[in-house]
Amino acid sequence: GLIECFADAEKASKQPASARDDGFWRMAMAESVRELAEEAEFEALFEKWLSEDPTWADGWVFYADSFDETPEKCEALLKRALEHEDLDDKGAVYMCLANHYRMQGNESLAQE
Repeated sequence: GLIECFADAEKASKQPASARDDGFWRMAMAESVRELAEEAEFEALFEKWLSEDPTWADGWVFYADSFDETPEKCEALLKRALEHEDLDDKGAVYMCLANHYRMQGNESLAQE
């Protein structure tokens, strides 16, 4: 199915997600999987990609934003991203975390 097709496409490149031009393609593909009610596969894709390339800030942000209805999971993913010192765009992750806190009504944490 879709996951197998995507796995074959993944094998074509050995570069980390942050170094490739297909980051948005990956996110679109994962979102398609999610729309097909394949939540477990959606999470598995991002867990795989982020374990292979934990510096991919856009991946962390997109993954975390997917859990708007589960604020604890969103926050945990963003904090997990910030554990990586060599994150390619820490500012994007901090901005997403601040927005998350604002959406939760926690302006004091958003300001930190």
